[in-house]
Amino acid sequence: MSTYIIWIKERRELAEALNQGRCGGTFADGVIILCTCICAMASLLWIEARQRQDRKRFVEIVTRFSNPPHDTKKISVPLLAQEEIDWRQRLNVSNIAFRYTGTIDRDESEIVALGGPTPHPDIRKTIRRYSYANILYTDVRSGFAHTYMPTDRVASADPLRGIFDRDTLGISYVNRLHERKMRQINFSLEWIAAVAENVASGMDAECNRGNKYIGENLGLNPPSTWWIDGA
Repeated sequence: MSTYIIWIKERRELAEALNQGRCGGTFADGVIILCTCICAMASLLWIEARQRQDRKRFVEIVTRFSNPPHDTKKISVPLLAQEEIDWRQRLNVSNIAFRYTGTIDRDESEIVALGGPTPHPDIRKTIRRYSYANILYTDVRSGFAHTYMPTDRVASADPLRGIFDRDTLGISYVNRLHERKMRQINFSLEWIAAVAENVASGMDAECNRGNKYIGENLGLNPPSTWWIDGA
């Protein structure tokens, strides 16, 4: 009997082979496979919705089954500071720093605490747009699926990762000059694959709990408020 984790490990082997250039493959091909697998699992976890909720389901499933050191709830501090003027000074992110890695990123609670004792009611919803989970969907998955490239917020590669970073599989940031100096986040294929495996393990646990098989809709009721909406 197959399981989701077995299925994902097989897809991971394929994605890694393509990322290494086999059959003329690229990083993009590997990412598309892994993110499509996550979307497939997200479509099978909850009762089918009448309206399209691809992003909400994707973000929900990768945060629900998030495990360290691949914490998809982590907030990208450089991107938040770069795009949200109100947060730049609070986060104290240097514009001249040579290199940032995921070590600069923070838990949501740490960032919310910077908003004062009575933060704006939509503060969590705003911050979560910069979570790894949401960026993985909006800028990586959707970017590659629709244009075969990520959005401007994401770098497909980081040439300096193996030179300066001990953790070659984690999160890093690439500096880019594009009308203005900007930072782009880079997810390694290995990191994305680990996120997919965490989701697969969670799906297997739900299958065991509900006496279901791989490919069956697990029929969970969707949350009243999705995580990306500030739940």
